[in-house]
Amino acid sequence: MKKQLLKKLYAFIVTAILFSVSANAQIIYTDVNPDIIQTCQTFQCSKNSTLDLNNDGVLDLKLDLILSTITRPTPPFLQYFNGSIKASPLNGSSILTNGSGYPLKMNLNEVINSNGSWSNSANQILIAKSYAGLTYVLNSSVGNWMNTINGFLGLKIVSGSQTYYGWVRLSININVPPTIGSFKIIDYAYNSISNQPILAGQTTCALPTVNVSASGATTFCYGSPLTLTADSASGYTFQWQKNTIAISGATARTYKVTTSGNYTVTTTSTCSIATSAPLSCTRIFNQTPVISTTDSLAYCAGQAINTKFTANTYTGVTYQWQKNSVNINGAIAPNFTATTTGNFRVRETANGCTRNSSAKSIVINCRIGEDFSNESILSVYPNPANNYITVQFPSAQSAIISITNLFGQLVYSEKVLPITSGTAQTQIDVSRFAAGMYMIRWSSEENFETKTFSVIK
Repeated sequence: MKKQLLKKLYAFIVTAILFSVSANAQIIYTDVNPDIIQTCQTFQCSKNSTLDLNNDGVLDLKLDLILSTITRPTPPFLQYFNGSIKASPLNGSSILTNGSGYPLKMNLNEVINSNGSWSNSANQILIAKSYAGLTYVLNSSVGNWMNTINGFLGLKIVSGSQTYYGWVRLSININVPPTIGSFKIIDYAYNSISNQPILAGQTTCALPTVNVSASGATTFCYGSPLTLTADSASGYTFQWQKNTIAISGATARTYKVTTSGNYTVTTTSTCSIATSAPLSCTRIFNQTPVISTTDSLAYCAGQAINTKFTANTYTGVTYQWQKNSVNINGAIAPNFTATTTGNFRVRETANGCTRNSSAKSIVINCRIGEDFSNESILSVYPNPANNYITVQFPSAQSAIISITNLFGQLVYSEKVLPITSGTAQTQIDVSRFAAGMYMIRWSSEENFETKTFSVIK
């Protein structure tokens, strides 16, 4: 009862101090001087030590060293030697385990927090060895504690209604053959802010670094996002904000900025929570380039091509016309007249940023002198389509059916064979095509025809 009263009083005092001093965490470190050493040099020996990490008058951990012998009750009546070092969390505390119920040996600067597998079971084995006479039988250290020098045991301490994380540094050994065993408690520490992590071996508290660097100029172009990077150290966590509002899911060390705003990052370390100075980022958003024409985009073979394209205009914009994604030399005016087939677009630059328009295609889809009074020899339906199109064509000729997008890229090709009578047709799956306009061409040795159709999603 007295211990419980002391523990409650201690929790009250700690809470009062934390509220009155600062929100920064404080690592409470204890150097055990001299080290606590327990050694057994004979059989039937048992030694133990207990620790009160947070000095609240309530014990948190017990370590047991046990060397014992037992004689097998049936022939050949071998004498077994057993040696073990075990850890028992006390009064609501827990030990960080490897997930299989064995205490986990941690390395320097590994994070101790709510993650991982915690156990409050008694007599958790750090190391155990068993022999029959001088013959090796069993050598067990599932938590990787065998012959450990400076290993860290993670602890979760309960004080009142609060939980604190800490560590104990140990050296342990049971000799081979097992005539001696020992453990040494070197030092320990805990984080005095509840639910705040601590690093294995951490003895002091340094405030987190909250500097943010950018991958380039903080004024950036549409389509070219800016990457922000926060300084980091072991155990840091992050939360990015835009205009002081937390960005959902933005908890990595880096963040890719795609819109204008003031960006900050809140960094949490084992010692404190701090927020960086705001970094103003501006995305340049020029008008979307658009080209138009009142002239024809389809010509007959041998017919002179003369299609004038006009780009949208606004203050400060410059132009570069392209054919099939290649710059056309000298074509830098708002207007451009095409005299050949191909896919034409304009690249507009303003405020240091460049954007491309959608392309328009000029094609040859007939022959001069063809009789267009007759019904078309090629039929495509439905138009627009989203899953399949059906293509009907003359049945008496072998031909190639091909489909290109507006950039002139071939996206489908099929060879069709003649049939003896009737109208031939084929069905083409266009569900994998991107939404947009496409050109389908039917061509044989004697004739060809093209049509356009669109895919919608």
